[in-house]
Amino acid sequence: MKVAAQRRSLVIIWITILIDLMGLTIIIPFVNDFVDELGGDAQTVGLLQGSYAALQLFFAPVWGRISDRSGRRFPSGARCRSSSTSDAFSSPWEAAW
Repeated sequence: MKVAAQRRSLVIIWITILIDLMGLTIIIPFVNDFVDELGGDAQTVGLLQGSYAALQLFFAPVWGRISDRSGRRFPSGARCRSSSTSDAFSSPWEAAW
């Protein structure tokens, strides 16, 4: 691979990671508002954000190992399917709320 092609690939990878992390962390500033709206307190906010970080800590290596063994297609598909299922079940609730 030529240096220019490697550099282009690296830029694409970094942009993809940036977009992915933005999608994962964009909700963090709004957790306080959601918890207040649902009647929670500061401890609830701390528990939610702490549990998110703890689950990331434990499951990132698991998904990494699965990805290393089976390729990127399976974990990506699993993530899309779980997001779609979650959206399908939460959308009627949001419409009713």
